[in-house]
Amino acid sequence: MKSQVWKHTLKNHNEIKDYLLNEFEKTPKNKFDDGIDLIERTDYYQKSDLQSRPYFAKFHLYAKDFYDEMVNHYCLNEFNIRNGWFQQYKKKGTHHWHFHGGSNLSFVYYIELDDKKNSTEFYDLENRKIFQLDIKEGDIAVFPSYIPHRSPVIETDNRKTIISCNVNFMAVEEKMIV
Repeated sequence: MKSQVWKHTLKNHNEIKDYLLNEFEKTPKNKFDDGIDLIERTDYYQKSDLQSRPYFAKFHLYAKDFYDEMVNHYCLNEFNIRNGWFQQYKKKGTHHWHFHGGSNLSFVYYIELDDKKNSTEFYDLENRKIFQLDIKEGDIAVFPSYIPHRSPVIETDNRKTIISCNVNFMAVEEKMIV
């Protein structure tokens, strides 16, 4: 199971970090608190198309190396990003166990992350154990959408900010399969 969860380090993360954070500040403050999950700000519930969100357009420009790695990793000829959103967590913020239905793959890009212990926790269905990747700010965690995962409770005073997306595979690149 752990081999299905991998990471990519986004080149030039420091060049887009401030831009992304400024764009998030322009969005309505949509706090989500249902007594279980506590997310300080998110645009998950916005009805606008992902492509029309300025932060995603900027991320997309800088993600070419990541997309290339994903294409090679999964032998893809074509994929599409089904949906995406950003989330910010403050102290005591959390997103409990869940998975992402209706997609093949999910990823989390860590824009602000002060401590890797605040990174996504995954549940290894085979060995029945919780694990985390060795993640730092600027990394992207990639995983099959069916793997249960969560954002652990943030215990520090520093904010955690992520972009998460779901990806659907459209076609196999047969030349890559040997």
